[in-house]
Amino acid sequence: MRQSESVSALARRWGEFSLQGTGEREEYFFGWAAQRAGNGAWLGALDADVRADGVAVNVGYWFGPEYWGQGYASEAVLALAVHLSGQGVHEQRATVTWGNEASMRVLERAGFVRCQVLPDSDTVSGRLVDDIEFVRYRAASGGLCLLRARPDETQCVADILSEAAAWLRAG
Repeated sequence: MRQSESVSALARRWGEFSLQGTGEREEYFFGWAAQRAGNGAWLGALDADVRADGVAVNVGYWFGPEYWGQGYASEAVLALAVHLSGQGVHEQRATVTWGNEASMRVLERAGFVRCQVLPDSDTVSGRLVDDIEFVRYRAASGGLCLLRARPDETQCVADILSEAAAWLRAG
């Protein structure tokens, strides 16, 4: 087993790694771990596949069942969405298996909107199931542009992030 590096050594190495290949690839994979600040418990993981054109084609997350229903996923996904937007990602997409209402609410709290049903796009217990695709846009004004079910129902919201943060604080 390889010995762990110090936090500063890891940060330096990842910083160097992130600069390698800049402009040479079409898609990059990023991953994060979610850790509770109070006691250091590892809660789950988040990831994003980001194309060079500023589109996150797959934003994903997983949290341990013992942490469900406590707001950790909502807080982390919102933080990730804000981070990606701040890095120039103007479109973020995520999918949820049909029927996973809790995960759909997590995305909606982070400013994602249901976009379309993707028939037979996933397999659960050996069975094909539908996914629902969610999308989150950043408007040219710096706010968010939320795409409703049809493109002609686009609504731009300048300050949805503060509303989402207030909603999360209110519980």
